[in-house]
Amino acid sequence: MFRLITLLWSSLICLTTPVRAADWVYFDLGEVILTGSPASGYTFVAGVIDEITQLHQAGYQVGIISNTPEAWGADCHAKFTFLQNFIAPRLKEPVVFPWNDFSKVVQPPFDRYRKPQAFMFLQGLVQACPNRALYISETRSELDAAKKLGYATFFKADKSAPWPKVAELSHLLDEQFSFTYPSNCDLTPILAASLLEQDRSSGVAGCVSTP
Repeated sequence: MFRLITLLWSSLICLTTPVRAADWVYFDLGEVILTGSPASGYTFVAGVIDEITQLHQAGYQVGIISNTPEAWGADCHAKFTFLQNFIAPRLKEPVVFPWNDFSKVVQPPFDRYRKPQAFMFLQGLVQACPNRALYISETRSELDAAKKLGYATFFKADKSAPWPKVAELSHLLDEQFSFTYPSNCDLTPILAASLLEQDRSSGVAGCVSTP
């Protein structure tokens, strides 16, 4: 009888205790995931596929925050489709780009919201809420902007720099992540406050795609 009660109590705890979802790691695209140029083609930055695989194995959600041009599409779907079609014929690898390894891809709705503007980083936090987020980039200004908002960050100094161990990223999240989410995960007021003056009356929709 005691064992039965213990099992029932354990089951009740499992049903009523919220399970923390995965923290997020966002990658910059150029010179972090891919290196090269439109003319010469692109290859994966050494070690990046292994890094993404290890993050998935450790339970992290993985995303991209990329400064793609406004001219690539009139809406978010068009922008993401253009990005996929831009990379595919230029990728000099024996495998296709692993879009399905990324839960979300964040792009700027307009050029004026390209990083290091806060808007795209806030869109990343919308996806991550209520969990933590870390941003990996080779660009100091972008890392500074993300960190100012409360992201944890990792500086990938150049494409030959070693990748961090998953334990190191976990430590950075513990030490650095400082954003305070609203209890309902509604970041609308914070996003509205990040808009440029010309957009505050009409608003701006985020551009977040699910591959």
